[in-house]
Amino acid sequence: MDLHKHVLALAKEELVREDGMPLRARVMPLGSGMNEDNFRAQPPNVMQPEFAALVAKCAGLQVGYLEVLFTEHRMQGYGFLLPDWMGVLDDGFGNHWAMELGATDAAGPVWFVCHDPPVMTLAAPTLAEFLDLVVDMHRKKPRHGFNPLCDPHKDAKRVYDDPSRRGLAVERLRNGSDVMLANIAASLPDDAVVFDLRTPASPVRGFVWEGLDPYADHQPTGHPMIRAGTARAGT
Repeated sequence: MDLHKHVLALAKEELVREDGMPLRARVMPLGSGMNEDNFRAQPPNVMQPEFAALVAKCAGLQVGYLEVLFTEHRMQGYGFLLPDWMGVLDDGFGNHWAMELGATDAAGPVWFVCHDPPVMTLAAPTLAEFLDLVVDMHRKKPRHGFNPLCDPHKDAKRVYDDPSRRGLAVERLRNGSDVMLANIAASLPDDAVVFDLRTPASPVRGFVWEGLDPYADHQPTGHPMIRAGTARAGT
């Protein structure tokens, strides 16, 4: 997909502000992104080709007061959840929407990383779909019946209150009937915790990271919807 053309198309749409006044999205030119200098000086080791082509032409998309940044330097603190990621949007209260780099062939997925409660939920499987959700919040007639950006904290609490979202110890999966999970579990350390997000838990895909060790590295599984981390000592 040509992400730059997608961004330009979104910027042509006639949108509305919260007060009902006309609005158009604005393509942010090169040099206008927060921390863009750091991004250019030390670009990510892995970037999907469509994303690399996008950041060569613009720095982000501004929709009303929201700035979706394509060149935000990778933030620290969530390396136990995501191996390599870019912060594309934040809510101003320490919660982020983060695009995972190198997880799929397309640019994405984009996750909502919440710290209160400690939950990570899937906002969109690709960056293109995430941008469409941001714009959809300002369309006269929204195209999406369920938009996870409208009330992400409500969704996060729903996930947090679900005991099935806290993952499974790796030893429980190694001899299980699910061949893919068993093979992944065999490659993980004994203290790993696995979260299987392949089947949508309606309407929100997500998991609780409260029991993970924030000082340990993310555990790769080779599947963007099977997450793994290291269990916090004593849990």
